[in-house]
Parts: sequence; C-alpha cells; structure tokens
Amino acid sequence: MNRRLAQLACSLLLLGGSPSLAQECWVCSDWDGDGACDFQDNCTIDPNGPLDPPEQYDADLDGFGNACDPDYNGDSATTTADFLTFSRSFTGESITPVTDHDGNGSTTTADFLTFLAFFQAGNAPPGPSGYPCAGLEVPCLAPPDPPGEQCE
Repeated sequence: MNRRLAQLACSLLLLGGSPSLAQECWVCSDWDGDGACDFQDNCTIDPNGPLDPPEQYDADLDGFGNACDPDYNGDSATTTADFLTFSRSFTGESITPVTDHDGNGSTTTADFLTFLAFFQAGNAPPGPSGYPCAGLEVPCLAPPDPPGEQCE
C-alpha cells in the first residue's frame, strides 16, 4: 500500500500537484529562426515569418512561400518555363507577384538569385513547406495550432 501511495504522490508532483492541472503542450520548432513554427511555416529553410516581413508571403497560395517557390507554373520543378515567367516579370513585360521572392513589392536581381539557386540545383522542386497541403491543393493555408498550449 505504501508503494502505491508513493507512486501517486510522485505522479501528482510531476503533474503540478493535481491531476486537474495536467495539460498537454506542443513544441514550436523553428528551423530557419523566422518566428514561425515549422508546421506553420510555408518555407522552413528560408526566413519569411513574423520576424522577417512580409510574413509567410505566398502569392499563388500553393502552400510554398515565395521565399522558396520559384516554380511559377506549379509543375513541381524549377525549369526554363519558370525562367521565362521570371524574365517577363523582371523586364516589366508581364509583372506577376509570384516572382517577388523577398516580398519587397518588385522583382529584382535579389529575386533572381533565389530562382537561380533552385534552377542550378537540377530543376529543384519548391519548398520545403511545413503545410501538409503544400503542392496538393490551392488555396493551401496554414494549419491551426495543435490542441493544448505551447510549451515554454
């Protein structure tokens, strides 16, 4: 009987003194340090969150943030077709917000460097994104917070 009572006492201490105070909590990992939890970050390797405005900018709503989405035609690869879209936007022939990778409102040489990195990586796909719907449905919006509180 004393052993069972000791186990119950330890359990109560671990739970904050009372079973009613026990709460599940979730951890916010943030690989790129942009202030957006990875599961709610549409570009988990390039900063584009609350600490790096504009927050989670995704002009084509495909679930991949502009910061890591030079796949303008949605075929899951960065190809010469995407380069044509970029060059038309860069020269002003046909301006589109999807080519604005840094979210500053225009397509510049800085945006070209983002495109080039993906293109030179062997027609790389966009992303990665923490959104489960990324590349699968449009619009693909950020998932809600999980149940419970965020762990401190």
